[in-house]
Amino acid sequence: IREAIAWVKDGGVLIVTPDGPRGPNEVIAPGALQIAKRTGAPIYLMGVAVSPVSVLDTWDKVKIGWPFGRGATVWDGPFYVPTDADDEMIARLVVDLSAKLTAVNRRADALVGHVDPAAGQ
Repeated sequence: IREAIAWVKDGGVLIVTPDGPRGPNEVIAPGALQIAKRTGAPIYLMGVAVSPVSVLDTWDKVKIGWPFGRGATVWDGPFYVPTDADDEMIARLVVDLSAKLTAVNRRADALVGHVDPAAGQ
């Protein structure tokens, strides 16, 4: 996290998979919010979908788009983490932003005509 904070404070841009390498899927890791808190950098959430798609049997259900398919990207933000955010506020932001991340992913899915059976659609 220290290296990421230094990078952003020095003018760099940081793009992270906010649910981290271990998941759970679409739940933002608090470390991403700590970086935003300490740097003042905005958070943008991005949902990406493709169709047709193959879904791998991994914890995060990695999706591989087929050639000549359709794709969509949906953005939401910017969101800011207050510099005085305590652990309780960070926890609330994790819940709120995770819900928003799920929403942008479902919107991207809808744009390419993908229906997620797990979402009850």
